[in-house]
Amino acid sequence: MAVTSARPADAEERCVAPGKTYKPLPWAQMTLDPQRVWPFATGRGQTVAVVDTGIDGNQPQLSGRVLTGTNVGDGKSAGNKDCAGHGTQVAGVIAAKSSAGVGFRGIAPDARLLPVALTAANQVPDSNVDPKLLAKGITWAVGHGATIVTVPYATYTDDAGLKSAVAAAHRHGVLVVAATGDLGTEQNPVPYPAAYPGVLAVGTLAADGTVSENSGSGEFVGLVAPGASVVTTQAGSGMVLVDGSAFAAGFASAVAALAWSHKPDLSVDELVHRLEATAAPGGEAAPGRHYGWGIADPYQAVVGRTADGPGRALPSAPAKHIDKAAQMRAHAWATSTNLALIGTGSGIAAALLIIAAMVYLPRGRRRRWRAGRTAGPYDDPEADMPSVPVHLFKEPEADRS
Repeated sequence: MAVTSARPADAEERCVAPGKTYKPLPWAQMTLDPQRVWPFATGRGQTVAVVDTGIDGNQPQLSGRVLTGTNVGDGKSAGNKDCAGHGTQVAGVIAAKSSAGVGFRGIAPDARLLPVALTAANQVPDSNVDPKLLAKGITWAVGHGATIVTVPYATYTDDAGLKSAVAAAHRHGVLVVAATGDLGTEQNPVPYPAAYPGVLAVGTLAADGTVSENSGSGEFVGLVAPGASVVTTQAGSGMVLVDGSAFAAGFASAVAALAWSHKPDLSVDELVHRLEATAAPGGEAAPGRHYGWGIADPYQAVVGRTADGPGRALPSAPAKHIDKAAQMRAHAWATSTNLALIGTGSGIAAALLIIAAMVYLPRGRRRRWRAGRTAGPYDDPEADMPSVPVHLFKEPEADRS
């Protein structure tokens, strides 16, 4: 997994080059439109752990948001330094503060960030991370106050220890949000912990509304979120343009923080259900590409109303691949519904006719069956009526000629 501008540390200079300043509103922020939900929720009260390369606590847009954290890679240093830069980039999409003159800002700006570094300060984990290291990072975060644990990296090894760490997080009421990895075009291996039960797995959404080709994909995908060509914070200062499901996981974690800060009584499963049920529909997915339930939607996740019980994820293939039996069942349901509506409509119409008869028949008798008109001298039912020529009420006889 490539990291923009990352390079080995140098004692005489900063580890990564300073970022640029992107003044326009980035497409990801335009799509998610977080300012609509900030009057209701900003992520306050939520602690989002980022299990990555650390987070630069001195980055101007992150200052005051970053806790001390730890480095599980060396077991002795803090996590609030980030020479490689990747963790700072993920943290930015979660909780970066607004800054004058730039459009970029995080989705949950009042959430706290708990950095959990996996490696030495100037290293970036390989694309296939050691599962024992991930398990250690998740366990540490759960034990140190995290309410949401973001795992931007994937391992392609099904590991019992990692699975156990995820299950323990769930038992402790902590949500694990994991990236689906970026090997979708390379045999698309199953990513972990994304594919484990109880994990919210997040794939990469591109600016054109499609799922990125390199995004790890499968039935385990819960949501998609922006992850291609997104703007975020650079370690040190400034901003940088990045790609990958790691950032999609960051955006989804921020949406979860918003929803949980507004509805703190939700369980982990109820929160995941809410995030999935309020997701915005994605486009028609190509075969093998999965939107899961759709695109993470901050506003609806906070203020939207959801039904109880399980729902159904969006289709992962074009409509022509939908099961014919399912289409027949849907047609039968629609037909039975239409028939029920017709029957109900007929019943209502009959009831209205009865009511009308009860109301208007007595009035008709009082009027001696005359049509209603403006009040006049003959409205009294006891008054003498003038004689009316009989032929006005007779049907014309047929022409016998």
